[in-house]
Amino acid sequence: MSMLEKMARRLAQDALERVKPGTYTSVVDGVGLYQMLDGNYQVAEHLGAGDEDAPGISYEAARETMVAMMAERAGALVVVPEDALMDSHL
Repeated sequence: MSMLEKMARRLAQDALERVKPGTYTSVVDGVGLYQMLDGNYQVAEHLGAGDEDAPGISYEAARETMVAMMAERAGALVVVPEDALMDSHL
């Protein structure tokens, strides 16, 4: 697992542990998190009032969704295997 992925997973896990039921939270720019009163989660770009009725997802699914969204927003980041040889300009 790359350092970037480890950091994204840690950020997602921290956000999931800190969010309070019924509270909308911005994890990072463009990644919103909401914990429903039944304990499930919603993860999306634009969460807000009225979304409470949408279906929720589990803790694990929410974490993976947030990691994927953060990776997508990273855009120009290239994930290089940790054991790959590096050129001096990288």
